[in-house]
Order: sequence, then C-alpha cells, then structure tokens
Amino acid sequence: MREKGLKELILFDNIANDPIARLASELFECYISDNHSKDADGAGGKASADYFELQRQLLSRLSNVPVGMSPWQGHLCSLVGAADNVFSRMAEQGYFDRGQGASHPIFELASDEIKAIKALFELDFGALARAVEAESGVRIGNANIAGLELGMSAGVAKAESGVRAGNADIADTSIELTERARKHTSGIPESQSNATGQSGNPIEPIAAVRRSGILQAFALPDASNSARRLAAYYRTFGAGALEACDAFVWEGHFRGVAHHDPITMEGLIGYDRQKSALIENTEFLLRGLPASNVLLYGDSGTGKSSLVKALLNRYRSQGLKLVAVPKARIGDMGEILAHIAERGLKFIVFIDDLSFEENDGSYKAFKSIIEGSVNGRPRNAVICVTSNRRNIVKEVWKDREGLDADDVHLRDNLQEKRSLADRFGLTLVFSAPDKPSYLGIVSALADQAGLDVDQETLCSGALAWGIRHGGRSGRTARQYIDHLLGVQTLMKSEIRQCPGCNPRRDECLPEIQTLMKIKSNKCQDIDPDGIK
Repeated sequence: MREKGLKELILFDNIANDPIARLASELFECYISDNHSKDADGAGGKASADYFELQRQLLSRLSNVPVGMSPWQGHLCSLVGAADNVFSRMAEQGYFDRGQGASHPIFELASDEIKAIKALFELDFGALARAVEAESGVRIGNANIAGLELGMSAGVAKAESGVRAGNADIADTSIELTERARKHTSGIPESQSNATGQSGNPIEPIAAVRRSGILQAFALPDASNSARRLAAYYRTFGAGALEACDAFVWEGHFRGVAHHDPITMEGLIGYDRQKSALIENTEFLLRGLPASNVLLYGDSGTGKSSLVKALLNRYRSQGLKLVAVPKARIGDMGEILAHIAERGLKFIVFIDDLSFEENDGSYKAFKSIIEGSVNGRPRNAVICVTSNRRNIVKEVWKDREGLDADDVHLRDNLQEKRSLADRFGLTLVFSAPDKPSYLGIVSALADQAGLDVDQETLCSGALAWGIRHGGRSGRTARQYIDHLLGVQTLMKSEIRQCPGCNPRRDECLPEIQTLMKIKSNKCQDIDPDGIK
C-alpha cells in the first residue's frame, strides 16, 4: 500500500491547496515518476514553462528563507508553520505536552500526514532540472532556485537550529530554539547594544529563524517524534495567523507586524519600581495565575509605551503575543477577547495614549469590558493602557461647579467619569525625571552606545538639548544620544574623504572637535580610526 500523497492531506490541506506545492508535485509526477513517458508534441515546451514558473514563484519568496535552508524547504516550512488545523490548535493548547495524547486519533493522523510532507522535503530538484532539460531541450543551467541548498539531513537541521536532532531532546526543543531566535532578534544584545536598538549583525526575520525548527522536526526519522516536535513548536509560537509574528495590530483581524520595536528592558533606564511591578504581573499571566489589567499614566516621553513593548521582547519565547488596538477599534474589544480566549498563547492587549473627551460615551462600554462584562476577561490576556493622565475621561469645570442644570446627581456624574481608572488592578505612575535622574539616564545610554565623551561635555549638552526639545525625559535623553551617535559617525565618514573637498567640513569640525576632545583644527591631522 502506497503512502499518502499531496492530494490526500486532510489536516495540512493548506499544503495540498498551495499553488507552488501543487505545481512542484505535478512536475515530479510527470517527469520523475516511474510511469513517466514522453507525451505528445509540445509537452517539452510546457515542461520548461512550468519549471521556470515554479522557480519564479520560489524566487519571489527568497527573502523569507533562513540561511542553510533551500527556498523549497523554506516555503514548505512556512506552510507547515501557518497551518491552522485541529492538530496545530490542540498542540498550541498544550494537549500534546511532554508526550501526552500520543494515542489520540488526531495525533496519529498528523503523524501519518507528516510522512507525506517528509517526501516533499526530500524532492530532488537537481534530478527534476535534468529531466526537464532532456524533455524540453531548453538549457536549465543555474535556474534551479528550489535546490540552492539541497538535502535535509539531521546534520543540516542541527547546524541550522543548534539543537541536537536525536530523539532524546524532544521536550527541550522549543526552549533551545527560542533562545536562538531571541539572540537573533532581541534588538539590543547586551554585548553589542547601542542607543538606536540595533545590533552590529544583520537580524534574521524571527519567523525564518523559528522555522528552522520545523525543518529539524521533519529531519527526524520517526514520524511520531516529528509530530511531537512539531507540537512543541506550535505550543511555543502559535498556529495559523499567529505563528509568523509576535506583535499584531487589530484591523478587524490580526495583522502581523513583521518588524516591531526591538526595545528591551536593558535599554530602558530608570523607573525600576514600575518595571518590577509590570514584570511580576506579566509572569503571573505566563504561569496561568490571576494577573491584573494595567494602567500606565504620567508625563509624556517617560517610557510608558516602550516598557510594554519591552515585555514582548522579553517574554515572546514563552508564548507571549501583543495585540495593539487603535482607539477607533475599542468597540471591537469584545470580539478581540473572544478570539484570544480560544487560543493557547498569552496576550497583552495594548491601547496606547488613550483618552476620552467629556462627551464621548464609548468609555462606558470600555469600562464594562475591563471589569463587569458578563463574558469577563480571558485568563490568558491582560489589557495594558497608557495615558498621559490618570482620569482617562476628560473632566471640565462644569462637572465640579454644578453648571449642568439637568444633572441632579452631580457627584455621581463625576464619579462615573473617574471610575474607569479605578478598574485597573495595577496602576503605575511615570513622572518626568528631575535633573540628576535625567543626567543619569543620559550617562547610562551613552555607556550603552559606547560614546567616548567626557562627562562635563555630555551633561551640558544634554541639558541644552532638553531645553530645546520639550523638557527632560527618557525620550529626549535617547534622542540626544542618537544625535551624538549620528554626528560621530558622520564626522568619521567626512574625515575619510579627501581633506578640504567637503564644503560642510569647516562648519561641522569645531563642534565635533569639542565633543570628541580632538585638539587639531586640521582635518588631515585627524585619524578617523581614533574616533570611537
């Protein structure tokens, strides 16, 4: 009895219906299978046309393929990762954790279909190119995009994922793989951080790094072990539309954000008490314990939004996702929470810079959703709101003075507007830093960025920058450091050019000399490699 083919896939029907997978399968069936025979005149032309169309389709997806994986393997991994079926949803919920549910019919069906998908991974595109070339008479040459990195052995999987491909480490796969993904995408590695949040090395798209774990799962010889490892992947990263990204924007559906803010906790200086409280609350959420909705309010530029986004970068390897909800979509909160409640992941529902005008009655519905709704908030989500004021609903003087003659219960009306903020279990206040705190933030960011500037020059420049740019805050401190980095880099670039040919040299050089303590007024006397 033959194994299942592409057309017999039930769970992974997205692979069966994928145009690229179907085209590849048809080409191999026509020109590589044992029952292949020459067709009528013109078949050779169709063979070459279909072959080159397959290569074009794979080439268009080349940017999503991680190093060490062929475009064909990368495409299959993306299909497996995006599969939204009974098996992937059960795995996301933890049904198959630590080998549980191995006798479940869905697990057995998944194991059976994995055998068919393994055959797809092992297709020999070199043989296909030779067959099409012989059939059509058209020289294929180097037009074998699909097979740029042929082979799918345990050694390849180990080299790509950094995880041993044997059977003994199945339970630890997601932990080791997510650590590798974190190192590639955390934004500010401790050893290479700078104020812009960019590392010295190119950052692979996180979904591509993760999906090397799918390749590793299919490299295992036993289909049941492959199914267990794949279940661990879904458990950690999610299934379907939630697999490819960690951050989403709600637009009536979850739209993935491929490149979200890479800010980390280490890149946020100060506000240690607020950070500790938010971290603790998030760990409650991740462990399935009761967690509070959070209101972060205070002065602008103090890092309220950045702190929430830093939580995602800290805990995304533990199944945390962030869903940003625009104020215009607050009416969809019930629908959003209903979607979230069905998933096995953890979510931060993030509403940034929220406020309501005094005549905006939508805050009442939002207040009910936070606490008091019949449906209630799902245990796998918390709502985080940032605002520049504690009383999110705007108050006007007539609320206090009783100028509204139609409102006979004035105190009740005022309490109604204030009660929204009271429904957050955790309220964190962010005040603008005083002068010593501001300069401390500047100094710490300068150290992170590796700026070689004397403290007096750094501090005097930071104070002047704050006056010109809206006052002292963590945001203005980071902008100041970013500016210094840009000036330093530009100066180094200008010095490397032919001395005297840059019309901006005389204008820029004195400022840079002061900043970097370069004594010479002659451009040609300055060693650009001495500017750190």
